Amino acid sequence: MLRCARVVLVLVVGLSAACSSDDSKSTTAPSASRTPVIAATSGYLFTAPDTVAYLQWQTTVPGAISGTGLESYVVGTAPNASVVTKDYPLGGRTNGDAIVFEVEDQHLRAGRIAAGTLTVEFAQADGGTRPVTFRSASPAEYADALSRLRASVEASNHG
Repeated sequence: MLRCARVVLVLVVGLSAACSSDDSKSTTAPSASRTPVIAATSGYLFTAPDTVAYLQWQTTVPGAISGTGLESYVVGTAPNASVVTKDYPLGGRTNGDAIVFEVEDQHLRAGRIAAGTLTVEFAQADGGTRPVTFRSASPAEYADALSRLRASVEASNHG
């Protein structure tokens, strides 16, 4: 089940069902697709049948980044499924193709950028790690992926 992928993505942007932040926003309304909230110079997209995640950032000073992590995922089951969208601040450091994300839970997530992808290694409960790969994408590609996720949920709810 792809729920594991959503949980892994939750870690990268510092989300968890048990924590909240005054800086976070959540919506279940079937409104128009959310677009990223900053003029980012880098953006990376992950999609799965029940999840769309977008990490975006800009360089604030040499070697430092600031941006936003956006995540949308399906909750519930048809005919009552909905899409929840959350966004959180994201910071970090870069050094060549290496990147370290500093997220609100104060945990660091290391990754590597190569050939249009961002791969982040996530710690697992068993002590191992699991890579999650995002692809380089524009804000419009994020909006399209989110629209497709919402349309899929709507079709499922009315099917």
